[in-house]
Amino acid sequence: MRQWNVACWITASRLALLLLVLLAVPLGGSHGLLAGASLCAFAGVTDAADGYVARRLGCVTHMGGQLDLIVDKLFVSAMVVYLAWLGVIPFWVPATIALREGAVSLARLSKFRSHPPAPDAWGKAKMATSLVAIVGLLLRHDLHQGGLLAKASAYIPLSSVLELAPWIMGLAVVLTVLSGANYLLSYGIPVSGGKAFLPWSNAVSSVGHQGVVGRAG
Repeated sequence: MRQWNVACWITASRLALLLLVLLAVPLGGSHGLLAGASLCAFAGVTDAADGYVARRLGCVTHMGGQLDLIVDKLFVSAMVVYLAWLGVIPFWVPATIALREGAVSLARLSKFRSHPPAPDAWGKAKMATSLVAIVGLLLRHDLHQGGLLAKASAYIPLSSVLELAPWIMGLAVVLTVLSGANYLLSYGIPVSGGKAFLPWSNAVSSVGHQGVVGRAG
């Protein structure tokens, strides 16, 4: 089976989308934030699509799983740093995420050099919540900056919905910390016989091993 396949191309397309977002927001004028939010939303679609396509076409590979993991981390990390640079979120948010990713990556490299375990339910929830928060924060910033959504809000009550975006980002940070702690307790730090403090997530992880071999999260 060839390692590089159509699912890998879908995964890799998120790097191109990330570059487009980082260019669209500052260069797109009054449409920049809305364009960036749309591209991030599309990136979320590709995050779900790559695993589906891999399973559907029978082209699940270890390289695809690792590529998906790396691209997801790069996308979220770059976007939260950019949002902090824009002043949309405080800098402790990307700092917390970077600390978590660094600790988990070190544990992953030291414990599983070739075939790390599949992401558990907490890791997948963390990724999905982060993407929703990023899209919401970009839209909220557009509203506050007087962009296209500010004009639309005269007819559609968008403000009350978009004001939830910072809370969703807060939830994403909590899930980031919880998923990282669970990973370290499960595989990195021998506590209570190496059992996770969120044991049900291991059952989901084992199912992911059988089906996707760690495709996303």
